Amino acid sequence: MNVREREDYLDAMRKTVRLVKLSQAMLQRARSQCHGELYEQINQLTRQVYELRTKSEWLRYTVLRRGDVPARQPGEEGRQGADRRVGIDRRIEAMRQQLLPEDAAEARA
Repeated sequence: MNVREREDYLDAMRKTVRLVKLSQAMLQRARSQCHGELYEQINQLTRQVYELRTKSEWLRYTVLRRGDVPARQPGEEGRQGADRRVGIDRRIEAMRQQLLPEDAAEARA
């Protein structure tokens, strides 16, 4: 990826993260206004948006650090290894742990 492509990619990912954060806020608002089956459906959407946000941030930081994004194996399922206790992909927690030092640096800046 050349410098121009990298800058375009990072700009697009920044916008993606911003829109996902907005989506999270709106889903939380909707979840607080409903109950029953609808609440469960919105709660599932909230988890999926959380996963999307974490993956987006992780990909952006990986490119910023010029790290390698691990390639998926052929036939690998997208939700393989899901943590059934909370319904969030286990890889998300590992990605989140990698982002914690970056989040702390952003908070100081």
